[in-house]
Amino acid sequence: MSIQNRKVLKCGDPGKPGQRVDVIANDDADISMGTCSMTAERLQAVAFTDFFIVFRSSICSAEPKPVLNPLLIFSVFNLGTWLAIVAFVFVVGFSLWVVGEVMSLVEDSAKYPLQVHLFTVFKALVYQGSEEQPESLSGRTVAAVGCFVIITLFGVYSGNLTAWLSIPRYEKPVNSLQDLVERKDLIPYVSLNDPNHQLFMVSV
Repeated sequence: MSIQNRKVLKCGDPGKPGQRVDVIANDDADISMGTCSMTAERLQAVAFTDFFIVFRSSICSAEPKPVLNPLLIFSVFNLGTWLAIVAFVFVVGFSLWVVGEVMSLVEDSAKYPLQVHLFTVFKALVYQGSEEQPESLSGRTVAAVGCFVIITLFGVYSGNLTAWLSIPRYEKPVNSLQDLVERKDLIPYVSLNDPNHQLFMVSV
């Protein structure tokens, strides 16, 4: 029984002369000792012993970069929250319009078109006053409820925006293969016939 020359350093693949797998496959030696990952191509040419050592794989990635969003002021709330704010403008504006129409029939009070009420609610969201205010008690009650919601919303928004601007935000680091799969913007580099390469091939 002959052992492969220790100067043959690469594990290699079948059909590549001068490499360990090819030397064993061609019966130039009986045993090859050294690190060699099991791949489907190599298993078709040579037999492997049981594992005698197990290595842990580490993922090396670039340092997470700060998130620079030119539209940061809109990132404080998610899409669902912004849609709810838009719906709030329409609901309160429509409610003020309905109350104004009804109260103008009951008592002598001014009434305004729907777009005026919508614009009034929008100006309240950006802390701007409006000359067109409801005159009836019912209309003022609806406006007061809307103003209370706007004050609460503005407080939450300003607090979150201050936190976002005070604490730098970074990209999510890559800590596992699952993180690497979920990051579509990253291009991994895996050496050919490396154990991780075989893992990716089998997983796909």
